[in-house]
Order: sequence, then structure tokens, then C-alpha cells
Amino acid sequence: MFFLKRCIGNRLFISIILIVLIPRISIAIEFNMNVIDALDRDNIDIRHFSNPNFIFPGEYLVDVTLNGNK
Repeated sequence: MFFLKRCIGNRLFISIILIVLIPRISIAIEFNMNVIDALDRDNIDIRHFSNPNFIFPGEYLVDVTLNGNK
């Protein structure tokens, strides 16, 4: 009997935790434009990247600069 109550209590606890956490997972994350080191940052429009399949599959050449190193 004690085991059954404990099992139901554990399931209830886990269910409550999931109900509280799942909505937070689905919240969209906003991109921080301050990470773009460009002189004309205000004219960059990244809204298109929020759409699925905006960039078609394929091979692309990109330049990555991190802390001044390519």
C-alpha cells in the first residue's frame, strides 16, 4: 500500500514538473544583433531565417571570423 502511494506521488510530481516546464521550452529565442560585427548592422534583415527551409540544402562557402582569426 505504501509503495502504491509513493508511486502515485512520484508520477504526480513528475507530471506537475512537466506541465510547468514544457511551455517554457516552446518560447522563441530572439537573436541578439550585437553579435554581428558589421558597420551597417541596422540594414541587416534576418527575419527570413526564422522560416523553415529558407536556405536550400546544398554546399555553401562561408568565411568565419572569430576574435579576428579566420
